[in-house]
Amino acid sequence: MAQSIALIKPGLIARNLGGHRGAVLVAAAAAAIAPISIGASSLFQYVSFDYLCFVLLAYFVTRLIRSGDQRWWIAVGVVIGLALQTKYTVVFFIAGPGCGIFFTPLRAQLASGRSCRRLRLSRFHRASPSVSSS
Repeated sequence: MAQSIALIKPGLIARNLGGHRGAVLVAAAAAAIAPISIGASSLFQYVSFDYLCFVLLAYFVTRLIRSGDQRWWIAVGVVIGLALQTKYTVVFFIAGPGCGIFFTPLRAQLASGRSCRRLRLSRFHRASPSVSSS
């Protein structure tokens, strides 16, 4: 189930970036035959959900950049929180879009208090397993 969602999202990213039907099909097909996708979908391990979180985070950041709507920060925060619950490797993935957002005019949204409050959702999700396991 996680891999099927992760295979659809690259096509949606291509459509969001202005691609037509051919670009959407090529992006989805490339994601379907990628070695990490095939390997992650054959095993029920953390890698499947880690890959899904990477793709979802890329999709939501793309939507945030294209629309400028600050409500996408909520989705970014939730996905970061869920990704941190699976594996910590998402920190390396966050570094790329984080630097990109910091060095573009999109950083003005980070200066507002709303975006920071919405990104704190990731901290809430990250704290939840340690609270429940105590």
